[in-house]
Amino acid sequence: HFTTHPLLTRCVFTCVGIRGESHRQPSPQACQSYTACIMRRPTSVSLVHPLLLLSLTVRAIGVNGSCGQRPIAAPGTITGGQSSWPGQFPWHAALFQRSEPRLTVAYACGGFLVGDRAVITAAHCVTAPSGYQLAADELTVRLGLHDLLTLARHSQEHRVRTVHRHANFSAGSPRHDLALLALRTIVEFGLFVQPICLPRAGEWELRFGTVSGWGLTEGDVVARTLRASTMPLVSYIRCLESDSTLFGQVLYDGMFCAGWENGTNVCNGDSGGAFVANVNGSWTAYGIVSITGVREDETPFRCNTKSLAGFISTTRYLGWIESVAEFSEPDATREVIQSGRISETVCQWYRARCAGREDLSYLASVVRPVLGATPRRYARLVIDCYAVLISDRFLLAPASCYRRAALATQFIIVEVAGQAVDYRIRTFHQHPAFVNGTERPAPEEPDQSNLALIELERKVPLSTCQFVCLWNRPSESDTLPPNIFLYSAVNVSAGDKSIEAGSAEVMPVRPFAGQSGPSVHGEGRCYDELLAPMVMLPELAADGYRYDRLVGIVLERTCTKIRFIKVAPFVGWIEGIVWPSANLEANGGEF
Repeated sequence: HFTTHPLLTRCVFTCVGIRGESHRQPSPQACQSYTACIMRRPTSVSLVHPLLLLSLTVRAIGVNGSCGQRPIAAPGTITGGQSSWPGQFPWHAALFQRSEPRLTVAYACGGFLVGDRAVITAAHCVTAPSGYQLAADELTVRLGLHDLLTLARHSQEHRVRTVHRHANFSAGSPRHDLALLALRTIVEFGLFVQPICLPRAGEWELRFGTVSGWGLTEGDVVARTLRASTMPLVSYIRCLESDSTLFGQVLYDGMFCAGWENGTNVCNGDSGGAFVANVNGSWTAYGIVSITGVREDETPFRCNTKSLAGFISTTRYLGWIESVAEFSEPDATREVIQSGRISETVCQWYRARCAGREDLSYLASVVRPVLGATPRRYARLVIDCYAVLISDRFLLAPASCYRRAALATQFIIVEVAGQAVDYRIRTFHQHPAFVNGTERPAPEEPDQSNLALIELERKVPLSTCQFVCLWNRPSESDTLPPNIFLYSAVNVSAGDKSIEAGSAEVMPVRPFAGQSGPSVHGEGRCYDELLAPMVMLPELAADGYRYDRLVGIVLERTCTKIRFIKVAPFVGWIEGIVWPSANLEANGGEF
């Protein structure tokens, strides 16, 4: 918040965002700039940070009627300043900032979703104490949250692709305090995640609005669950009368006042959230939480809940929002070129929506609990094998991973937004030519049909971007690309060891792209001691990013050889199960 404080002589306001590590007393130097008066974070919240950024034009969302909806009905009456219910504000976003020294992230501000790649927040939320704009890779957005510390199954995490801070924003003033964040990945709309509408030009006859956020509560701690309050708009004259020292210096035609003077108000941590109202059945964002007064007591840089608050008017900035949205339209929205194979078309479709994600893991675990005297929820888990996601519903794994007696208890663990999320298995599709090892006439020769598709009961969020593309070289060709490598959490593809495909082809394994020299594990490390269940092929795409393709699945390991089954000969079988209809139009462009 921006607000008056007895210890400040020239610095009369402080932002609503929560950032920093410690409380500091203002100094003469601090009063020279607005950012030096930024509120310090009062409590530590170690989380993974999420952020959403704008990449769809806002005009398209406001016109087609797909915004401003609340699918989850109210379970009861919520009064001002009280906790909300899950899904009450499906557009509300939580912005997190990374702390490099400790490699942690902390909650910083709120925001609101206006497109499938776009989030609006306050400019001071993306401004460092130095006054410089924060880098996009320092920010993360989470959607679908109710409990700030809990990432539910319907929650999403997105990295920021680009930060668009208003060019006229200055660290010494709350004017033009807005920013657009363009996300790297597309947001999936659902019951708990929906975009909010922006007002049309000239649309401005409100009396009340609602604000939500995880700002400080009455006990000066960050709210654990999302809270909300409905408050009236206040005229400029009434606003100036309430605090001429504060609002006399910051009010302008791009800001409006709202709030009560009875202790219900926005506070530290609410910055960037939306001031919303229901207009003709659609929820619309009319303002952005920006400033409020500072209390005059022994706790400096805390909001004065009896002060009115200043909100940036989205109506005033519609032109800027639309121009920036169109300018920041990412390459990910480019038209997907239809290829001869549905798997390749889907591959390009996924890549278009996950551009730049190079920090993810393709591996998922097929696990089952070891049941006994220990209760099921505390049972030890055994990893039967590893699998890779090839769509939001299917994984590819060895057919020998199937445990007939344990199918009811086998499940998949996928890392989503830094957390392990479990997915139940619906069907284990073993290749029809696969013969169990105990029934094969020559068990010393690995079955070249040892492949299976694991179908999940529910979809994996597209925002995870953990879908691998298939190497689909024609099956009649036995030639492997020269730069395949073992996919693992560490580099194991160095030295003079080799990979064996089937029972004949042997290819040297090269280091990861950009790496050279011996393996970090040394030349004497055995393959069977390493976690490297997949064979991948690196490739540089047209967008300049590096991606990996799945070439094969490892079946056997020794100290000198890796024997794996090539995926290319099975692409037709895979496509027939995963994408039974190759007509994309029949699926509305979705896969």
